[in-house]
Amino acid sequence: MKNVRTMISLALIVLIAIPSLVSCKKGDGDPYLSLYSRKARLTGDWKVSNITQTVKFNRTTITTAFDGEKKTIETYVPDTTVYTATDTLSEYRTFASYTGSLLYSFDKTGTYQVDEAFINDTTGIQYTSQETGLWYFTGGGRDSDTKYKELLGLQTTKYVYNPLNPDTYTLQYDGQGNMKVFHIYKLASKEIEFHYDTEETVNLWKVTTSMQMTLKPR
Repeated sequence: MKNVRTMISLALIVLIAIPSLVSCKKGDGDPYLSLYSRKARLTGDWKVSNITQTVKFNRTTITTAFDGEKKTIETYVPDTTVYTATDTLSEYRTFASYTGSLLYSFDKTGTYQVDEAFINDTTGIQYTSQETGLWYFTGGGRDSDTKYKELLGLQTTKYVYNPLNPDTYTLQYDGQGNMKVFHIYKLASKEIEFHYDTEETVNLWKVTTSMQMTLKPR
């Protein structure tokens, strides 16, 4: 009888403790249950393994794809007269490819860092950039149609860009006002997937951006 009471007590303790230990599903691609908190799963060093992004403005479409090593950027403007030295074109299209890496680090104190390093496969010109700032879990509410901790806000406090060519210069930003918010579609210990969809007006042009990004541990 004593053993039965002990087993029942242990079972009750486990049932009481589970809600505080288990992190439930938030994003559509999340695991249904995890013994690690969302903060613990996000914290660490990550390498971007895949990006697909489309930006549209003023009839221009810029498509970016990255597979973890190769990045391609295509710019397309349809039915536009473009004058060159020899002819007139009915459309404009450019294509560039790069080799490099894109790395994210999230610290448990609430800071983050993004390191980017690429070389143009055609010109051989290299560039690096580093972004640092603060990260926050956000979201939750009827208007946003998201749960708390389903969105991730990245507030840039410093950005440094360096193209490594004969005309090297440094572009640097310091401030507190630049914020980007990702929808966390999947947050697991071995993979993170962010979605980013925005629509805004810049200089009377409507700019829409749609992006999906996958990160793996490094």
